[in-house]
Amino acid sequence: MTGKTQGLSKQFLLTLRRCLTVYGVVLAVGLLLFVPLCYQSVMLGYTGSSAIVFPGINDVELYFRPILLFTAMAWQWFFFDSALCHGVSRRSYMKATAITAAVVPLVLSAFYLVARFTVIATGTAICYEKSDGCRLTGPFYAHLSEQFLYAWERVSSDAFSALEATYSKELAAGPLFVGMKFFSMMLAYTAIGTLIGAVLAWLASKGIWAVVIAVVAFWYAAQQLSSSMSMLLYVPKMQAVGAFFQRGTAQNRLVQAMSGRVVSYTADGVEIGTYVVWIPLAESLVLFALCMWIVWMLTKRREIHPARQRG
Repeated sequence: MTGKTQGLSKQFLLTLRRCLTVYGVVLAVGLLLFVPLCYQSVMLGYTGSSAIVFPGINDVELYFRPILLFTAMAWQWFFFDSALCHGVSRRSYMKATAITAAVVPLVLSAFYLVARFTVIATGTAICYEKSDGCRLTGPFYAHLSEQFLYAWERVSSDAFSALEATYSKELAAGPLFVGMKFFSMMLAYTAIGTLIGAVLAWLASKGIWAVVIAVVAFWYAAQQLSSSMSMLLYVPKMQAVGAFFQRGTAQNRLVQAMSGRVVSYTADGVEIGTYVVWIPLAESLVLFALCMWIVWMLTKRREIHPARQRG
């Protein structure tokens, strides 16, 4: 039953429910683990060597990004054969994949904003003292998103840390901008995870060695991208990448602008970063559309694994 039907087909609705369930179960487990890890972060501390002995949550963005990425990969890898074996068309499978990949980051972002508002309203939030308003620390720390509470950030020429920066007053729509930035990141990672999963599944049809090589290449790339800034700056082979972190360079300005932080400099070298949330939001939407298009091209060419085909 792969023919077209009027409205939403039963196969599509079944696939959509299944996809939402997969994401929902994984996120529910992630949230259950999030609670005790938050407790450890607050009660035991998460600084220096204590993070090794007492692992906790120091950045809510870093916590949920890999969860969404690997869930999206798992959906592409494990559930395609089952869906087609039950009469689901490739188009229905792709539509359910795309809708879920957009809805889940949106729901997660709304959940984060509600949690953020709750901890502030109950007086349990820990805030930066140098910022006007409340920029959370601790387990709800979201460095990349929380910056969009403000219109601009000012860093003096002799400052070595963003903690030494001064900010504008908190914007009235600041929390909304935080949610939009958080959503843009979650959407991007879900889209990338979907693409990686589809590519690996497609490579699997070319032989196991292709999959092994792809996984090793992905692992190596992830290790390089997760290297510390000092490694990027001082390891000779990474000098080209390190240039993107050198303050004031054209590459650095480009990268920061792509993240939504448009940088300018005064005559005395003071760095002023203006936060524009529409930039990362638009980029994530374009990336999402591009990834889904590539995944659709691969999905049209994917076949059921021989062991799963019906005789």
